[in-house]
Amino acid sequence: MRRVELSKSRLWRRDATQVVRDCPGQPLKWLTAIFLVVILEGAVRKWVLPTSLQGFAFVAKDVLVLCFCLCHPLDQRFRLLRRLRAIWLFLAVLLLPSFILGSTDSLLSAIVVYKNAILWPISALHLAARVSERDVRAFSRLVALATTLMAALAIGQYRSAPDSWINRYAWDQAGVQVGVASMGDTLVGVRGTGTFSYISGLSVFAVFSFNLMIWTITIAQNTKERAFAALGLTMALCCGAASGSRTALAYSALTTIAVLVMAPNFARNLRVISGVGISLAIFALVVAPDAALSYYQRVTNPGDDAIKRITSEDLKGNYLEILNSSPFGIGLGQSTGVAAFERSKATNTVSVVYDHRPSNAVLEGGVLAFIALGVSNIVCIWLVAMGLNTKSRGLRVCTATLGGSSLFAVAGCLWYDHNATSMYWILLAFWLSFMSTRPHFGPRHLANVSPRYQDDQAAALSA
Repeated sequence: MRRVELSKSRLWRRDATQVVRDCPGQPLKWLTAIFLVVILEGAVRKWVLPTSLQGFAFVAKDVLVLCFCLCHPLDQRFRLLRRLRAIWLFLAVLLLPSFILGSTDSLLSAIVVYKNAILWPISALHLAARVSERDVRAFSRLVALATTLMAALAIGQYRSAPDSWINRYAWDQAGVQVGVASMGDTLVGVRGTGTFSYISGLSVFAVFSFNLMIWTITIAQNTKERAFAALGLTMALCCGAASGSRTALAYSALTTIAVLVMAPNFARNLRVISGVGISLAIFALVVAPDAALSYYQRVTNPGDDAIKRITSEDLKGNYLEILNSSPFGIGLGQSTGVAAFERSKATNTVSVVYDHRPSNAVLEGGVLAFIALGVSNIVCIWLVAMGLNTKSRGLRVCTATLGGSSLFAVAGCLWYDHNATSMYWILLAFWLSFMSTRPHFGPRHLANVSPRYQDDQAAALSA
């Protein structure tokens, strides 16, 4: 009897078995295709395609998620997901004037920012309505293997010469010459990019893989799943260290602490602490001790304020000054790297561009973008509070691992990082699927499902 109750408590959602029967393996196939396109896009651009064809690789993942949305509409059952979609459609209307304004100057840049702000959040909602626990478990094994290969490539890049072909950036292929970054002025080793176009892609991938693996460890049902998760966790730390990113370390540490605090359980916490500790030891002592030492020296560099670099506090623009100078913005996408480079090359002047993403958004969209950022931040806070205000320990763990850091990144404005946009919204799709229609939340969570399906949920619980 106890075994039956446990199996019911692990249901991903009310209609998981129905989805698997109607379209067996289909969400997993879409998810796998999207993931592979995301992680291989940079490799194709910098090592395979000529400059004239790089745009096709850049937009491939966006075309894929758009096709997924068209092929899998969001039905009436998922009330929470439909509410969130209505909010993002409202944000799409808010950003439409600045998109039109920006498209008159640089259509490509406007499209890139607009689809990051609107398309990927809506796609995540459609994915959340389809994905099942079986899909996510299989996907986590794929991510563990991909992270292992990515870590091997990143360590190879670290050990290679700066002018080696393996350390080429996609920007170099596009004609924008950027010096290859190293771990520091006095340190050896090149900061790895993996298969991504630049360093930030590998850093975000490390956080993506770490969060997914640490959550998989907490829900693993057998030794095989724990082994895959431990492997992926170790390799994620390798990717973060090889990229030289301190943000990846900060996010990983915060995720680990959140899991231990939000859902206290001795057995689960022991697995988490053991997994992280063993992973750090394997990386530092066996895999790449010199890379670990270089990364440690970079993190503890006294001449650099890592906290300000992570939070971008010293890069923030004054919102009131920006709005006073341009209340309606300069046009969506006009402060992106492509548009700024084109404008500077044409006018022989340096365009005003902030390294702080929300400041760039306000600069481009004016008052309407400022309102859009405020609304998205309020939604993020509401979702986190909703995920933590539950008796379900599994949901609190899922919120701490998949939801918390991802929503923090969304609140920081992902419009200008296509890799971060895609990977964080994939994690949020898993979390929203786990949260939106989970059958054993309790009566107060049934409001997330349309009334005509509440009786079906009650029957499923009592069966």
